[in-house]
Amino acid sequence: MLKNEERVLIFALVVASTTYDTVANLAGSTYEVKEPHALREFHDYGDVYFSQFSMPTGTNYAVWTFILLSNPLQSKCQPSNISATVYLQHEGYPIFTPFNESFPQSFDTDSSYFTKVSLDTSGIQGRRVDLFIRSPAAGRWFVAAYADPQFLNKKIRPQGFSAVSCKHFLRVSTTYSTDTSYPQEPVPLSIPRNIIVDDSTKILSYFIERNVYQYNISVVNCKVLSPPDAKCQFSLISKEDMLPSMVNEHHIDCEWDNNTECQLSVSSPAVNHWHYAAITIPDANTSVSLEITILIKAEGCGSGIQTFTWCSVDQYYTDSLATDMLAVNFVQEVPLFTTTEVIIRDDKPYIASFTIESLVHGGGTLKYLLEAADSLPKNGATIYNCISRDRMVIKMEDIKNCSQTANTTMKYTENADMAYHIPYPQSGVWYISVIAECYNPSTNTLIDCTDTMKVYTNITLRRCVNSQCGEYGSCYLYAQGVLYWSVCRCKAGYRGYGCTDDTEAISKSLQKLEMLLLILSNLLFGVAGAVAIYRKWFSEALLYFFVLFASSFYHACDNGTIYAVCVGDYSMLQYFDFYGSILAVWVTAMAISEIPPKLRSFLHMAGVLGILIGTQITLTGLWNFVIPLIIAIAILATSWARLCRRTKACYPKFKIWLTQLLPGILSALIGLALYSFVETNSNYFYVHSIWHLLMATAIIFLLPRNEMLTFSQIKSWFSKLNIKRRRNTIADERAATPTQTVMIVAGTSDETVTNSDEIIPISDDNNEDIRDSQAIII
Repeated sequence: MLKNEERVLIFALVVASTTYDTVANLAGSTYEVKEPHALREFHDYGDVYFSQFSMPTGTNYAVWTFILLSNPLQSKCQPSNISATVYLQHEGYPIFTPFNESFPQSFDTDSSYFTKVSLDTSGIQGRRVDLFIRSPAAGRWFVAAYADPQFLNKKIRPQGFSAVSCKHFLRVSTTYSTDTSYPQEPVPLSIPRNIIVDDSTKILSYFIERNVYQYNISVVNCKVLSPPDAKCQFSLISKEDMLPSMVNEHHIDCEWDNNTECQLSVSSPAVNHWHYAAITIPDANTSVSLEITILIKAEGCGSGIQTFTWCSVDQYYTDSLATDMLAVNFVQEVPLFTTTEVIIRDDKPYIASFTIESLVHGGGTLKYLLEAADSLPKNGATIYNCISRDRMVIKMEDIKNCSQTANTTMKYTENADMAYHIPYPQSGVWYISVIAECYNPSTNTLIDCTDTMKVYTNITLRRCVNSQCGEYGSCYLYAQGVLYWSVCRCKAGYRGYGCTDDTEAISKSLQKLEMLLLILSNLLFGVAGAVAIYRKWFSEALLYFFVLFASSFYHACDNGTIYAVCVGDYSMLQYFDFYGSILAVWVTAMAISEIPPKLRSFLHMAGVLGILIGTQITLTGLWNFVIPLIIAIAILATSWARLCRRTKACYPKFKIWLTQLLPGILSALIGLALYSFVETNSNYFYVHSIWHLLMATAIIFLLPRNEMLTFSQIKSWFSKLNIKRRRNTIADERAATPTQTVMIVAGTSDETVTNSDEIIPISDDNNEDIRDSQAIII
């Protein structure tokens, strides 16, 4: 459920972007809009926004409108110009490479299925793009969008340090309509149908079912209705999934008489789709009216469609692979291999089929594996393999020159297995066509295959690349509504669908160096802990050792190299690191302050609870550092000012400022400056390591040494000062009175004293008590 503020935001975005195209106002058009969605910079497919639209059968045109918006309700954000890229593809997630990344070996990299649109916020024109598609295919259309990456050398700033960049949203809508000016007539297969064609184009619709490899549209008869002397001339055009036009590849011009054969043949048609045929009279004969008898016949392999002319079992092999568990295999990671022993011949192709549903299977990687059996010929044979979507390929030449999806071969002289991967496969019926070809190795001439050749076919649908991303990445499953897709998140500079593109990869030696810098730079916090123990700051020492281990474990997990090791949950390690670092700053400041031990204990606990609350609200926020630091500086300054007022002298002494405070403060300021202004994605390993060293160095300098006064030392120092003043006062009084006899009485202090005015403990400059006697004024 959406929160109230989210509903208000979406409403404001829709209102701000509601500029309807004139197409949307046409009679009979349908308008569909998606809620605006925030865009993220592209690092991998996990940053992509996916959406889907359903296009009905027989749509004449569709207009997609893409509008790039800024958040009108986000206050105190920094306006920025961005560019965005949008992809539109039918029946499948678009596959794209923003950085021209390479794919793993044996991957289908055909990117001709989608349409690309670019937007930007620099001007009004770039904020909105209207994409017009004539006669779009029926079914689901997928939209993929992201903000163009700008993260190279991007500065890493603490949250709250600077104004947040305004979020940008993409609003996608579509308007589609069926053109009623072209009446459509459903035509059954294998049954002649009389069609009246006059000055308008007549559209015929017919459904081609599964396992059809060819259909023919034949003109059985043509009769001129008017005028009587006109010729029976017309054009016949066919197209699957969309209304045909004159530029379609299946086109024939007919001039009928009783001795003329007019037939349009379509090989390897799209199965499980509606097809359309247009009958058009030439412009010069627009006043002609014709009655045409059409017969559509389909040929295929299999059974279950009575109207088809089926091939005999002796001619083709067919098989249908079970795919009802592929979805379970993809989403729930249940191992599944569909293994079939196949006999390959040179005169009959082996044909297998399976079904892919975009919402269920479309976010994984389809893998087809052809494994050689032991009974293969040692040489002189080649296997040709064709993988196609919605089209059954059966002819030898078509299989050898397969251009539908893939054309792969395996020579048995190499005795190697053959694998082929299709990322984010599109919906439809997929076919595998396999046929053999034998030849004489000595003469290199074709011969008949006499030996039986057996292979094993495996069909799998897994996340990423075989449920992994190699050595340099990790596989994740993302979900957005009803859409699921797997993503490889790469590290160490590797990129691409399977983290195999090493164009900007970091060498292993450099990865080790960067990881060791982040981890070993924390060892100086161990030195700070040891110094704290030596100076008898035991609570502070415990915290410094905690920071040592927390930061080391966090950066061992977060370094982005192949050597990363996580001893616990990432978010937990990150929290320990940030929380411990902020608390270390607080307790160090309290140690420098000249405050009573009980008050220091109270402030320690107050810092623990306050920082705990702050880091729970926002872990990486700048105010988590700033607020404790401001309070600590105020406490520190107050304690020092109070001490200076009571002693009538400046505190701390100049020597302490010179040897401890100034070096410590300077180290801390340099570290904060590097952390806040210099650190970027490219120099993170080095600058952040220096930050560790500088902050630990600051602790070592700032932590009070023995010669700096503790509270008990300050109290003793004040006692000595009062004693000295009282001694001076008594000496002055004695100088002004007659001489008195002073008797030194040895022994204990419980002797009777007569005429005594005051008992004065005699002490040296070190405030040592009298050992064996007491001074008594008589």
